[in-house]
Amino acid sequence: MLRLQSSLVWTLTLSLVGVVISSQSANADPFALGTGVGANLGCIPDVTCPDNSNGDNEDDFSIAGPNNGAGYVSVSNLTDTFGDTAFTYFAEANASFGKLQAGASGNYDLSSASTRDAFAFAYVTDQLTLTGGTGSGTLDISFLLDGVLQGAGGGGGAMFAGVTWGQNPDGFDNSNESQVFQYATSGPHAGPVPSDPVVFSASFDWDKPFYLTMFLAVGAGTPLTSLLDCNGGDACLTPTTGTGSGTADFYHTMLLSGLVPRDANGDPVLNAQFSSGSGATYSIDGIVAQPVPEPGSLLLLGTGMALAYKRRRRI
Repeated sequence: MLRLQSSLVWTLTLSLVGVVISSQSANADPFALGTGVGANLGCIPDVTCPDNSNGDNEDDFSIAGPNNGAGYVSVSNLTDTFGDTAFTYFAEANASFGKLQAGASGNYDLSSASTRDAFAFAYVTDQLTLTGGTGSGTLDISFLLDGVLQGAGGGGGAMFAGVTWGQNPDGFDNSNESQVFQYATSGPHAGPVPSDPVVFSASFDWDKPFYLTMFLAVGAGTPLTSLLDCNGGDACLTPTTGTGSGTADFYHTMLLSGLVPRDANGDPVLNAQFSSGSGATYSIDGIVAQPVPEPGSLLLLGTGMALAYKRRRRI
C-alpha cells in the first residue's frame, strides 16, 4: 500500500483526471463521473512530450467519455489517426457509482529505442451524508480489485487505484485526504493484485456531507513500472527495442464493497443511514443501487471538458 498526499496525485501523468475533476469545483453538482483513454506513441515524459498549461507532460493524445467526459469510451490503433505500425493496442473505460472499469493492452515491435503505451482511467465523485451517530467517526472503506497485469518480451503493465475524501468536491484538492494503491508487472510495485478486499479508514462527521472520490487508472505496453513515481508524478516509461507486450486489464472492476461507519469509540454503527447527492443507494455493503438518471444529469463536468481533452500533437 502506498499513501500519498493529494498534491502528488494531482501531478500524475494522467493529470487530465485532475483537470477534469477540478472543473466541477465551480459547479453546485454534488456528484460527477469521468472516463478517458489514450496512448503514448513515442514521447518520453520530461524529454519529448509536449507540456500542458499545468507544467507537466502529457501523452500524445487522449479521448474523453462521450457525455462531457462520462460514459463508456474506447480507442485502438484502428480508430486513432496516427497510423503507427509499431504498436497495436486497445484501451477502454467506464464509470458508475461505486464501480470503475479500466483496461489497456498493447503489442509493440520497435526497431529503435522508443516508448509505446496505452492507458485508460475512470473516476466517480459522490457526496455522502451519514446519520445515526453524533460527533466524529471513522468509515471503514473497502473495495475489490478484479484484474490482471501481464508482460512479455520486456513489456508490462501498471495500475493505481485510490480514494479521496473531504469537504472539497475537487477530489484531488490538498484539503482532502487520500489513499492510493499501486501494482505493476515489474519494479517497486511488482506483486500480485490482492484478491481480498482492500480496506482502510476515513474520518468523517455524522450529519455533515462530505465528498468521496474513487479513481482507477491503467497503462500497458513497453516497460512501465508506475503511473505516478517518475518526473514529479509522471509515468515511469523506459524506451526499448524489439518486440513485446503488456496488459493491465481491470475492466472487470474496482468495486466498492463496504462502508462500515464507527463511532468515536471505534464501535460499528450498523444501523447507520446513508444519503447521497447522486441518488445512488449505499449501505454497509458498499454500493447497493445506481441512481435513476434524469434528463441532463450527465452534464456535470463543466464546459472546459473538451479543452482538457483536446488531441495532442504527436512528437
